[in-house]
Amino acid sequence: MVEFASANPLKILVADDDLINHQVMSVVLNKLEYQSKFVANGKKALSARENENFSIVFTGMQMPEIDGMEATRHIRTKNGYQPFIVAVTANALGVNKENYLQAGIDECLTKPINISTLLDILKKASGNRVRD
Repeated sequence: MVEFASANPLKILVADDDLINHQVMSVVLNKLEYQSKFVANGKKALSARENENFSIVFTGMQMPEIDGMEATRHIRTKNGYQPFIVAVTANALGVNKENYLQAGIDECLTKPINISTLLDILKKASGNRVRD
């Protein structure tokens, strides 16, 4: 796994208000040797994005202040660099998934997190780095 981040370079932002979700993503991403930034809600994610161009944004969907859908819509209205956005949710089926995709989310990662699915998403995001 050590070579994974080198083969799939990404600048990662994780937005989630749940501390356990932060810890799980942190452990997995650290094992893959990614340096990631973690924030507690969509408002802080938008602020972080103003200062840095992240390759990929993992966002919880139900967060205080600004949720994942609203943050995604806001990001998608901006001109210029667009990150790959992944909804991290327990509700990624049917109508929910369709709503997420319509809001501009690229992929859904369901909880509990499946490592194989996460690796596939990271590879996909790495190959889709610049979208103006």
